[in-house]
Amino acid sequence: MLVLGIVGSPRREGRTAELVDAALRGAASTGAETRKVYLIDYDIRPFVGQGGAEEGVRFVAPELSKLCTEAAALVVGAPVYFGEINGLTKDFMDSVRIANENGKPALGVAIAGGSGKGL
Repeated sequence: MLVLGIVGSPRREGRTAELVDAALRGAASTGAETRKVYLIDYDIRPFVGQGGAEEGVRFVAPELSKLCTEAAALVVGAPVYFGEINGLTKDFMDSVRIANENGKPALGVAIAGGSGKGL
């Protein structure tokens, strides 16, 4: 069983990555295979599709969608800025295509910035 950790922060050593690592350690302790990817390593652009016109639709990199489809479970970590997840993670969520995603276990992990005013 593969548990895929997805880090939405552009910072590889930041708090978001630490939280995803903690979740993956927990999964590994039960015997799961784990893998971590960073969204910053993929060409993820804002979704600009217009009314279903195929020429305006650009999905997330096929290899990332394939990893998400093959994983038995997902851990998605995102930093929170001004009360919302960051744009990179939002763009990923808007455009990733995962076959048979209904019922797939997933854990969302969000962390507010270091200003001391986070949630």
